[in-house]
Amino acid sequence: MAKTEYYGYVRVSSDEQVKTGFSIPQQISAIQMHIESNFHVSLEDDHLFIDDGYSATKLKRPQIQKFIRTIAQDKNPKILVVRHPDRLVRDLSLKRSLQCVFEKYNVKVICLSGSWKEDNSEKDMVADITNY
Repeated sequence: MAKTEYYGYVRVSSDEQVKTGFSIPQQISAIQMHIESNFHVSLEDDHLFIDDGYSATKLKRPQIQKFIRTIAQDKNPKILVVRHPDRLVRDLSLKRSLQCVFEKYNVKVICLSGSWKEDNSEKDMVADITNY
């Protein structure tokens, strides 16, 4: 049986986000605490991906691209923890694309707040539109 790998992704695009509780250290701390308390493992340093100063309206971010290359190496189970879905992406079509990539490489996304649904249900789409 393949061992589950745990990852974290954090991102800020503006100084305003840092002031309102989205700072890099705050996100890292929350993700590490969640992984340790729920899965009883520590987040490895090379499993933490940080995009500082990048917008989530595009996927041209160094660390999200590195994460995608990392997960594409195998199809073992993976869990990605993020503070909120908008840390990953803010564009609905890009979100659907990421969901397909994550499904292909066996990545389950856990959001500490908000929701990252894998299906295309009407309720999920309404939530997505409301978030944007």
